[in-house]
Amino acid sequence: MDYSFRGLLSDFKTIWLGDDKHFEEQVVSLKYAGEPISYGDSDAKKISAVNTSVKILADQGSRLLIDIYEPSDKGRVIAKDDPRQKLLTVSPDGMINSQVWKSTMITSLYYKGNAFSVIHRTAMDEYTAIEYLPFSWVSRPIFEGGAWYYPIKRRKYDRQGKVYWEQDKINAENMIHYRIHSDSTHWGTSPIAANELNLSTLFKSKKTADAYWTNSAKSHLFLQNEIPDAAAQDLFENAVRSFKKRSKQISNAGETEILPPWAKIQEIKMNFIDEQFLASTKYDAAQVAAWYGIPGHWLGLDATRFNNVEQENLNFISKTMASLSNMMEAELNFKLLTDVDRKKGKSVSINTNILIQTDIKTKLAYYTGLFNMGVLNGDQIATAEGLPTYDGGETHFIPGNNLIPVEDAGASLPDSEIQQ
Repeated sequence: MDYSFRGLLSDFKTIWLGDDKHFEEQVVSLKYAGEPISYGDSDAKKISAVNTSVKILADQGSRLLIDIYEPSDKGRVIAKDDPRQKLLTVSPDGMINSQVWKSTMITSLYYKGNAFSVIHRTAMDEYTAIEYLPFSWVSRPIFEGGAWYYPIKRRKYDRQGKVYWEQDKINAENMIHYRIHSDSTHWGTSPIAANELNLSTLFKSKKTADAYWTNSAKSHLFLQNEIPDAAAQDLFENAVRSFKKRSKQISNAGETEILPPWAKIQEIKMNFIDEQFLASTKYDAAQVAAWYGIPGHWLGLDATRFNNVEQENLNFISKTMASLSNMMEAELNFKLLTDVDRKKGKSVSINTNILIQTDIKTKLAYYTGLFNMGVLNGDQIATAEGLPTYDGGETHFIPGNNLIPVEDAGASLPDSEIQQ
């Protein structure tokens, strides 16, 4: 037998307050102290720490430069005539641009743990489009007839405009599949599922705070009343309704409040456990940021791992974005290139240098060093900075008594030194 407060009231859906004359005015739903707040995966998207983390990753990831390279007599150069280069840098499907495609894929990846796009090509292996597929349209891959396939469904419309779903399956060779690390080689880990405990606590604390402010931030206050007799109860109830209406209006914020007659305000003070619960939300937000690899100060958290913010930002690029670009690069090399392409020396490369933003002095020293070593020429530096090239800018230089062209490096040396 359950003799607890909850157990004693478990058979009642509502309770009545007041005397027989007034109980109809005071029917209330039964509530328990500490009544649980439900949490589901869809609620995670309502948490700012999650949304901010995913937005940062999608924004930064969409800036990554994805190019197809091929060998030439000048070294590795961008394969400008390859149709896949246009799909990756201009538009994957003729409708959205490449920045939107990259951002959407990364958003799905960090919400669902997986992101999908179908590669369309003709019977002659001519690449025509890369089509993004929402996560909900794709099922786990299956093995049939000696090959892997992804079962999918596509939303279609009939002549009357009604929606129906068309079932299909895509050969794994034609499915670009970004995934977050997991113990399964075929499916990525959902960040929301992996952080369920922290996200649940964050959501419930925010939900509690929202209800707190919805009730005019007075949940810690209550009215204590001493009504002199039953005849005064109607007057008191009307005064309470008027008081509640006034106290919940934003326009009355800061105004002097008039209490109902025979009433005084009492305060319920927050105990140690409640204070610790609210403080834990900051810890949970930090855990979410750490899982996504986002610098804490980007989420409004003051704790930093390094002595200065710049170092933490560089750590984000060298760790988080480098890991993301490595995963994307491996998948694109695997799915977009054929064995013939690889034998010819073609490859897909992602450049993360675009993410590094530094001061002019550091940038100048960087370019000067590479220029003096003959690694970069003037045209390459101008192109990187969005400046026009110039005559003679294609020449590489190395240091001598003065900077000299690379091809003239041996011309000024005595024959004896050249032979040595």
